[in-house]
Amino acid sequence: EQAPGSSRCASTSTEAVRCNLVAHFFVARLYEGEAVQVRAHVLTSESEDTAHSHGSSFFSECISGSYTHEIWMKESGGQTCSDSHFFETKRVRGSWKPEMALAGVPKQESSSQNKDMFGDSVKCTGRLYMSETETHEHRRGDLYFMDAADIFHKVCVRKEYVARAPSITLVVRGKRTTFHDSHFVTVEAPLSIDVIPGASRDLTR
Repeated sequence: EQAPGSSRCASTSTEAVRCNLVAHFFVARLYEGEAVQVRAHVLTSESEDTAHSHGSSFFSECISGSYTHEIWMKESGGQTCSDSHFFETKRVRGSWKPEMALAGVPKQESSSQNKDMFGDSVKCTGRLYMSETETHEHRRGDLYFMDAADIFHKVCVRKEYVARAPSITLVVRGKRTTFHDSHFVTVEAPLSIDVIPGASRDLTR
């Protein structure tokens, strides 16, 4: 994954395009305005997200390939959930920490800093389930809106989706946080500490 991302960054100055790797995909920040950010997401291999919500709303348009966009819901408490539980892990900050890249912090040190992206995992009574009606295939030419709210999604890339070309989306995202309780949700166990080092990786020239 790093090689394609690195070559793309090398052809454009870091002043023009900020690039990094977020979990399983490459991110290029194409425009930074006062209110919105435009970025490209490039997915090149089979992968699956951890269900999560966002603090800022965004639009996503698929311009190449496809992936399954799963929407997940929480049902808290109640008799039907009394024997079920899930774990919530607070998202403390976003994946991009520009001051580290600008300061020339080595990649391995940057990865170790990812622990400040997450709060503690909290066990909650209830259940997490996928919405069959809201889940859809995000294909070339499709556009969806993701609200900043207590709504959770997963990007699931199957092997056949990227067999011939990467899946690429253009994302227009609000820069102001309007939902202050965005977090990751896991079912069987708290968010694994193995996720943290790869959650965000800087790309340098």
